[in-house]
Amino acid sequence: MTKKLQISTSQLFWLLLAGRLSHCLLLPSDSLHALTVPDLIAVTLLNALILLLLILPTVWVLRRTRQSLIGSRLSAVIYGVLMLFVVYLDLLQFTDFARQTARSDLSVTLMTAALIVTGLTAALYGIQALGRSALVVAVLGVTLLLTFCVLLIPQMRAVHLPPAVFGGFHPVWRQTLKELPRTAEIVAVGALYPYVNGKPFRAYAGFIGASGAVTLLVCIVTAAVLGDFAGLTAYPFYTAVSAAHIGIAESLELPVVVLWLGTFFIRMALFGWLFLEQAQTIFGERVRMPAALTAAVLLITVTVLTQRGTFAGQWGIITVLYGAALLTVTLIFPLCQRRRVSS
Repeated sequence: MTKKLQISTSQLFWLLLAGRLSHCLLLPSDSLHALTVPDLIAVTLLNALILLLLILPTVWVLRRTRQSLIGSRLSAVIYGVLMLFVVYLDLLQFTDFARQTARSDLSVTLMTAALIVTGLTAALYGIQALGRSALVVAVLGVTLLLTFCVLLIPQMRAVHLPPAVFGGFHPVWRQTLKELPRTAEIVAVGALYPYVNGKPFRAYAGFIGASGAVTLLVCIVTAAVLGDFAGLTAYPFYTAVSAAHIGIAESLELPVVVLWLGTFFIRMALFGWLFLEQAQTIFGERVRMPAALTAAVLLITVTVLTQRGTFAGQWGIITVLYGAALLTVTLIFPLCQRRRVSS
């Protein structure tokens, strides 16, 4: 590899998993809509299989060429824009959730700006610092998430779960296509690979399996607690925890929000760091601070201007744009790199 190896395979795994937990904690309601338990299991397995197939071209090319996929300024520009786009999508969800819990739009704007500034500041410290922080956040996050699920057991009702029959391939395929864009970490495979010491494919495979298992657990627990009401709330797992009324569970709402902010922060810092790496590739090392400031202003401006839109209503165009970007970085870039090395 042309870049210095900086983090271990295990650090990469925890870094990816920490960011993914932010999605699990604020699971959207359409993840449960009209799906039985066998359907949810099928979605998890199919999603994992597709993700593994998508990263194989990148892993294969990088193993054979031993060079970064980002071999030109054009590819660095595409990766940089994509990293900011992922951060923007996460911020849309943040503002959507914050509007439902904050008292005013002004407080949402201030929270968004503070999160962007702190996230990009953390990105300036580098991938090693993020890797160490992610280990703590991810282990704590998994532990607390499992604790939340255990504490919700008294609230579960078998009658709330749909009949345990397979609902057919169509709803499974439809839900899988919805879930794929939400696994944004997959677009960072080519950009992160050169920075890992060891066998990154093991970290990616472990991440896909672990994130699928955690998502499946959250879906089943939420469905068992809320039943049909899960489809009527924007963030059903958060609603289930908020509505729990058994001893200590009455105070779980705040820990869920704090844990989500921690995992969200790691995720945003990771993609912010990847953006700064692409900016450095294009303009040189001295541009990192100006690039961070520019990105912060841009993200704050765009997020504030678009935060009044409905997050769920924007998912159609988001899926199309993300799908095109996903094909570019997982298929087109590896093929171009392979041809460039061969020639």
